[in-house]
Amino acid sequence: SPSSAASSSAAARAAVDAVVVARAMSSRERVDGALASSSLYCGLDFGTSSARMAVVDDRGALVHVSVAAYDAPDARLGLSTSWTSALWTLLARLEDDVRRRIEAVAIDGTSGTALIVDGSNGEVLHAPYMYNDTFKEEVGRISALRAAASDVKHSVESASSAACKLSRWVNVD
Repeated sequence: SPSSAASSSAAARAAVDAVVVARAMSSRERVDGALASSSLYCGLDFGTSSARMAVVDDRGALVHVSVAAYDAPDARLGLSTSWTSALWTLLARLEDDVRRRIEAVAIDGTSGTALIVDGSNGEVLHAPYMYNDTFKEEVGRISALRAAASDVKHSVESASSAACKLSRWVNVD
C-alpha cells in the first residue's frame, strides 16, 4: 500500500545516520580493513512516536526496514518500557540469517532525552526526562558547578540540558 511504502521509506531515512555510524565503527575495528560482502549493519532510531530499524549491506543497499509504534507508557517508568518493547519487536522481525550477519549496531534517539539507569545492571531508575522537559530551577545549581570549574558560560546551563535533568533527579526526585 502507498501508506506502508511511505512508512518504510521514512523508516529508512530516519535510521540511515545510525547505519552510517555502525558501518564506520565496524570498518575501523576490522584488522584487515576489508568488509565481507555478507556483512550487514543495523541502525535503530528511537523517535517521538515510534522506533525504526534499517539494515544495509556493505554496499549500502537496504536489506530490511521495520517500524514499531510505542505501547502506552508505564506509570512509573514512563516511555522506557515502551522503548524496550519496541526494540524487542524490531529485533524479532529480523530473519535469523540477517541477524547473524549484522556486524555493528548504532542507536539514535531524540536529542536531549535523558534516561537514568543503574550502571551495574541497566535497570531503569526513573521515568525518562524527554527532550522538551525543562527544569529552570536547576540552572542555578548547574551554573554554580560550572563556575567552580570555569568562567565560560556553557550549554549545560540550558534548562533543557541533560545536566539540568540529572541535577533534578539527584536533588528533587
